Amino acid sequence: TSVIKKTDPFRIKLRGSNFHPDVVVLLNNGQIYPWNNISYKNTHLIVLKGGPALKAQFPMGVPVEITVVNGDGGSATITYTR
Repeated sequence: TSVIKKTDPFRIKLRGSNFHPDVVVLLNNGQIYPWNNISYKNTHLIVLKGGPALKAQFPMGVPVEITVVNGDGGSATITYTR
């Protein structure tokens, strides 16, 4: 999985493989909460949306753990620092 930050509005693109339409994304191992504003593009791309609310979850210089969980239980975790 790789992370690409986009701006205006702020969003996070996650590239990987085998993403399912029922994907759930947890920030900091679910300690923050599941991020529900997700756009499933295809099995290789999902986009976390939310503008300022999403940006607030990624403070500058602070590593944030992103865990992608498919409905079948498959998962991947990556740490991203903005």
